[in-house]
Amino acid sequence: MLGSNVQAQLYYRDYLTEFFPFDGRNFSNLGNQIYQSRVESERFGGRLQIETPLFNKGAARLLWGVDYFNEDTVQPVTTFDRAAFEASGGLDFLATGERTWTPPLELNSLGLFAQLTWDVSERFIINGGVRYENADVSVDDFTTLANPDTVIPGGDLNFDATLFNIGTVFFLTDEINVFANFAQGFSLADIGLVLRNAQLGFDVESLNPEPQRVDSYEIGLRGQWETIQGSLSAFYNESELGTTFTAPGTVLRAPERIYGVEAAVYVQPSDRWQLGGSVTLQGGEIDLADDGEYTALDSFRIPPLKVIAYVENETSPGWRNRFQALFSGDRDVFGDSVAFGRREVESYSTVDYISSIQLGDAGTLQIGVENLFDNQYFPIVSQIQANDSAYSAARRRTVSNELPRRKRTGYQNQKRDNCSSRCNLR
Repeated sequence: MLGSNVQAQLYYRDYLTEFFPFDGRNFSNLGNQIYQSRVESERFGGRLQIETPLFNKGAARLLWGVDYFNEDTVQPVTTFDRAAFEASGGLDFLATGERTWTPPLELNSLGLFAQLTWDVSERFIINGGVRYENADVSVDDFTTLANPDTVIPGGDLNFDATLFNIGTVFFLTDEINVFANFAQGFSLADIGLVLRNAQLGFDVESLNPEPQRVDSYEIGLRGQWETIQGSLSAFYNESELGTTFTAPGTVLRAPERIYGVEAAVYVQPSDRWQLGGSVTLQGGEIDLADDGEYTALDSFRIPPLKVIAYVENETSPGWRNRFQALFSGDRDVFGDSVAFGRREVESYSTVDYISSIQLGDAGTLQIGVENLFDNQYFPIVSQIQANDSAYSAARRRTVSNELPRRKRTGYQNQKRDNCSSRCNLR
């Protein structure tokens, strides 16, 4: 079409995930229940994008189009017998029934976008764009864990936003470039968390939670040689209406800012060997009283220092072996606090082994050993809980395998927007 490149994509996703059981005996807003929740989600959508050359023999290109998705989500819980739980010291979970925690939600999202890329010269590139997004949320009638016999009427909500981005890349040499980006992100407030705590007389349509809008800034340096690639970047994100989960069923909306640095390097010393790693360090603050006084964000939002390293060898054609290590540092910024997200986080490390064998057209057989050295450690999410009953160790040495699967073809669902993944401060 007028020299343009047109691409269309359709997708469907069916998603289920289960969480650890939670001891809510001391939480009246959770119905004083012991329960295990799961998220069930079904999503379909599509995207139409057109890339049109504009001038100077395609030195400037306009990517424009539309995307849409529909998603149905619900979060039910399985409740457990309190007497059996207490008699076993918190080891026995005898199911007593099913309840709805987050009611069924239907989200429809429509986006229109245009993104211009201009190769000003062989060494200088500028890109910028705009995106308009409109979202509708429908909520069915529902009950809460605290008030299971009271039906709360559902309703409809509508949100929209116009977002902008601009960035530039300058090549210092053929191998090294510097870059700078500004982008805006848009995400809905976690409506489900609010609905879980709905009181008698609650009206969904009066809720109207303002979406979270994030301004993201990033600068960095990248290098790419034949056998070595590396990058160093710094980022800063801010939102006037951040979203923080402060306790079971509680959401805090307040100004916040998150910042950090990342460094990564990858090396291919020979055709058969690969190794590399990355280091990420983040910080974050929140203005609880909206008075300009910022304090540290909790560890549910800000993880400690993270270091990842790996080495991989193609032992023979089609057979690869990989060792990968993770180090998670400590974080202690809240003294002796035992509130949710504010406990001291202790460091830990773990090593995994993965072996994959290509079996021709049949696919790839993969065998893995998680926590290879059988290290006992507690993941961050366990260490920051307010309730000691949620202080659970990670899995010890675990062997798994993935049977051969034929390679899939076609487009993969990769929703694009005007912001990198860091834009979502939630």
